[in-house]
Amino acid sequence: MKTDDYEFYKDSFNILDNDYALWMKEKTNLLIKLFEGKKIVEVGCGNGLLLKNFPRDKFDFTGIDFSKGNLQHAKKKNPDLDFFQADLTKKSSWNEHENKFDTVLCSEVLEHIEDDSLALTILNSLLKTNGTLVVTVPAFPLLLSKFDIKEGHVRRYTKNSISETVTNAGFMIEEIRFWNVFGFFGWLLFFKILNRGFEESTNSFLSSLMGNFLKIESKIKFPLGQTIILKARKL
Repeated sequence: MKTDDYEFYKDSFNILDNDYALWMKEKTNLLIKLFEGKKIVEVGCGNGLLLKNFPRDKFDFTGIDFSKGNLQHAKKKNPDLDFFQADLTKKSSWNEHENKFDTVLCSEVLEHIEDDSLALTILNSLLKTNGTLVVTVPAFPLLLSKFDIKEGHVRRYTKNSISETVTNAGFMIEEIRFWNVFGFFGWLLFFKILNRGFEESTNSFLSSLMGNFLKIESKIKFPLGQTIILKARKL
């Protein structure tokens, strides 16, 4: 995990903010179906973009991140929500949040943390009895690229590796699936075979194409994808 600096991830946040609205919409639509209870916390909320896209009528959302810079931008996007600073590499920073939430969402975070087992143990402590964990992580170690390393990723996961780590942290897996098959082939082509990223001029086009394809994935589960989505129950 990088030290506190919004500037490190600013370019990635801007791309998601400006060019990947359809992708974000489909992702939030899928994730919200996995939530249970009323009190939802996103751990590793970044600049608050996911939280901004969630409807407020059914859930009470909270955001937590290790970065003060991230939290400042998240608050600007979500002035109605509460935000707190805590670090998934430091268990002592979470004491005030233990046993408070019905669902913990941790999206595209664990791949940044060397000790993901500790991080998942902390996430477990935030949940009430029988609480729900929703995790998304990048899939397929074979897709690990220079871009992953640049973004601070220390790994990509298989279904087995994320399932084992989550289970060992005191959870029972209820659902696990791949998501974004279009992104899998795009990542393979641009970041592994061609060894370069997406051109800025193509981001909007790719987002539109991907967003429309993801609508199909809301009904059909494919045997591969760029992302693993997992739902688990606290034991």
